[in-house]
Amino acid sequence: RLAGWRGGLQQPMGPTLAVFGTLAWERRNFGGQDPLFLAQRRDRQWSASVGVSWVPAPQWRVTPQVAWTRTTSTVPLAEYRRTLVSVAVRREF
Repeated sequence: RLAGWRGGLQQPMGPTLAVFGTLAWERRNFGGQDPLFLAQRRDRQWSASVGVSWVPAPQWRVTPQVAWTRTTSTVPLAEYRRTLVSVAVRREF
């Protein structure tokens, strides 16, 4: 069973620049016991991201972004933290 929510906002800062942010939460309950850990698996995950959308020239968009994820679980191997830094360069047709 899965439940959760996601939301985000984007704010223009001028004709070629906008900032954005997202926030998400999930709850995942798995049926039955995990055969290796003999426990019922339940995960909780939070994620957030912030970034900028910049149009340096017509039909081009550059989007640097930082995203964080934190997952807790009743199964230790399923727990993790992640930070992801990315830059996307896109040409629009």
